[in-house]
Amino acid sequence: MPKAMRKRLVISAHDISGHPAVDSAMANIWQYFWFTEIKRYVRFRICMCFECLMVKVPRGKQPRGLLYTLPIGNRPFETVHADHVGPFSTTDRGCRYVLVFVDSFNKFVLFYAVAGTSAEETEQCIQRLVGMYGLPNGS
Repeated sequence: MPKAMRKRLVISAHDISGHPAVDSAMANIWQYFWFTEIKRYVRFRICMCFECLMVKVPRGKQPRGLLYTLPIGNRPFETVHADHVGPFSTTDRGCRYVLVFVDSFNKFVLFYAVAGTSAEETEQCIQRLVGMYGLPNGS
């Protein structure tokens, strides 16, 4: 099979035949054609198929892109969520990130400007949070 005809062959075996998976397309091609590294070439071309990428249903327990609902606590600061945001422009104190705490009960938000995302700096901010509002999870 000449290299110039390989793409056309995959198009006819995949696109025109209803966009089958790699194994089905390979079975159609192997009936009449062969060339070196045929399976790698067909797999590469099928992975780049725009229609297949748009229509393909992801496998797994829950489709990608959908969020799981998180349980809401029964009192303020029972469950607190944390995340780092940044990097931003460096402040005069050398802070480039913001550590964000969100209470899941009432959506109360605390922001701490921090220099980095290290465990030590995060621990200091958690100690300040616990000092002001007590331990999360009813303790």
